[in-house]
Amino acid sequence: MIFTHGISTSGGLHSHFCFTSEEARKEWKRKKIRELSEKYGNVRFEEHPLRGLHVGDRCNVWGEGTDEFKIKRVVKYSDDRYGFVLDNGVCEEVHKCHTSYLKTN
Repeated sequence: MIFTHGISTSGGLHSHFCFTSEEARKEWKRKKIRELSEKYGNVRFEEHPLRGLHVGDRCNVWGEGTDEFKIKRVVKYSDDRYGFVLDNGVCEEVHKCHTSYLKTN
């Protein structure tokens, strides 16, 4: 599974959702924005690209400086919310993983 598109929410709901395609993100927005706004009140939605990381890739994690990790597997927290299990045994949400500080990108 390679995640390339994300949506972050703030306001009444703070969460991050990730998708494998632009079409999946558009479909989620069509179905979920109204539902989540009605359930949680004032919710703001922000779209952003994801790095397209997958199992076997190396990555950095926001908040962990320049430390490098290897992605071991994908875990599903809930619908459209995923994390990566890293080689240090920690699970991080997909949106926190990036490649900005890798020695060789």
